[in-house]
Amino acid sequence: MFFENLFLFFALSIGFVACILTFYFFITYLLSGFGKYPPFVCSLGSARKTVILEAEKILQKMPSPVNVADLGCGSGSLLIPLAKKFPQHNFIGYDWDIVPYLIAKFRSRKIPNIRLYRRNFMKENCDDIQLVLCYTSPTLKEPLGEKLFSDLPEGSFVISETFELDYLTLLDTIQTNTFKIPIKVFLYQKKTKK
Repeated sequence: MFFENLFLFFALSIGFVACILTFYFFITYLLSGFGKYPPFVCSLGSARKTVILEAEKILQKMPSPVNVADLGCGSGSLLIPLAKKFPQHNFIGYDWDIVPYLIAKFRSRKIPNIRLYRRNFMKENCDDIQLVLCYTSPTLKEPLGEKLFSDLPEGSFVISETFELDYLTLLDTIQTNTFKIPIKVFLYQKKTKK
């Protein structure tokens, strides 16, 4: 009887959490303009490690201080480790969704070189950003690529997890796997001169 009640409690708890998450994703889908902006998806596994490693390679070569922006920073899974390793640089995170924004705000509260904004990054000016990290969506391939090409200073870098961007010069495509799912990480640079 005890194990039956425990199993029932466990099953009901999972069902309740699933209902809450379904409701949350439905609301965020509506608030994002019917999927125009991606929902909260955390960078995980080897894809996350690859993005961080590529960002570290770039930041080690840059003069201090530079500005790094994570467009759709989620819970801060990329910004926080980079900001801790490179305290001389400035890290800026944007997320339109209140839940991941609050999680990132709490997680980064003791890291002085991180600033977080609950804003639509498509409306922000990126003219002083030297490195952009992003995990966006296929719908932003063209408009975000165009915005970054227009806004970013010459020579700035962009690392995009999973999704390609237009207008920028592709430097490298890195194939990785997260939970046995093949994922690509794209490394771009803004180059207007040949």
